[in-house]
Amino acid sequence: MDRTQFSDKASQAKTKLKDVGENLSAVLKDISFNRINLEPARQTLERLKPWFSMHDRGSGFDVSAAAGNQGESNWLTQAV
Repeated sequence: MDRTQFSDKASQAKTKLKDVGENLSAVLKDISFNRINLEPARQTLERLKPWFSMHDRGSGFDVSAAAGNQGESNWLTQAV
């Protein structure tokens, strides 16, 4: 391998590493963004649970399941 080929390969590797770094950075931003935004929603569900229990009898809406408290995983509690 001559110097030009080596330089080309090194440049390609550098570009690929930069792309991987940018993708990883975007994923980490998404994770932290989702954690920041979903935590207040989870807390709000927990705070509203007693209110729904008192005011929403017989409607078929299961507050415990919505808050993730029946041992079942739901998307909200998994994300936080």
